[in-house]
Amino acid sequence: MKQYLRALEVAEYLSIGLSTVWLYAKQGKLTPKKLSNRVTVFNLDEINSLFSDTKIEFIDPIENKELICKM
Repeated sequence: MKQYLRALEVAEYLSIGLSTVWLYAKQGKLTPKKLSNRVTVFNLDEINSLFSDTKIEFIDPIENKELICKM
């Protein structure tokens, strides 16, 4: 597998929009590496580590009826 991905490949890999990839780069969440004027890549290990700590919490609708009604 590749070590580096182009911005469009990152977007497809993470199932996010291309503009979100650039937003993450601007926010410092991803570090772009400029190979030339028109080629920028992102490190795959950095991408994976960024999202490996992300946890998705399941809310049981029966136990949390009040919380769901407020949403």
